[in-house]
Amino acid sequence: MTKLFLSLSMALMATFALAQCPSPTNVSVSATGPYTASFTFNLNGGQSLEIAAGNTGFTPTQPTHGMSNITTSPYNRGSMHASRTYEFYVRNNCGNGNFSPWVGPFSLTMPPAPTACAKPTNIQVSDIQPYSVVFNMNLNGATHFDMTAGNPGFTPTQPTHGMNDLSTLPYRRASLHQGRTYEFYVRADCGRDNTNVSEWVGPITVTTATVSE
Repeated sequence: MTKLFLSLSMALMATFALAQCPSPTNVSVSATGPYTASFTFNLNGGQSLEIAAGNTGFTPTQPTHGMSNITTSPYNRGSMHASRTYEFYVRNNCGNGNFSPWVGPFSLTMPPAPTACAKPTNIQVSDIQPYSVVFNMNLNGATHFDMTAGNPGFTPTQPTHGMNDLSTLPYRRASLHQGRTYEFYVRADCGRDNTNVSEWVGPITVTTATVSE
């Protein structure tokens, strides 16, 4: 009987210890633009914060991808959708699989994008090689752009694989075929979401060089 009592007591103590991960406090969320949400919080003794984001009425189970191991307040989360309403839940991670209960929901409606996403201008092509070509352009305030490529006469719809949410300029497009004529189109991707984007600009016709024998 004594052993049973001790076993039950130890199990209760272990359960109680796991339940001691404190919840975060002083949590608030606000929009700092159409595409960025800013979170402030107090870890209240926890090791790091986790955030789950979803539509109104969702049930949190796991943190949203990229929204864990947060230790610094404020925490800014980009790639949000303009004019969309989100609900957020937060919890502390105390280590060793010990988490606080989810706290929330915190509701936030992102503001609309103030202006249309401007088209890229001053598009330049240089260093045409057999298998690559370099592009440069003015993004007119955007930080990312998409590109699509195809045979002459094609209609652009979606970015070509590997040519979405590009941010480096000049940009070298590799993996081309020698001696082939391509048409390229580019657009600004202001929301990095394939939604808040400019019109496609093009076609930009490029014929790659031929390898000399």
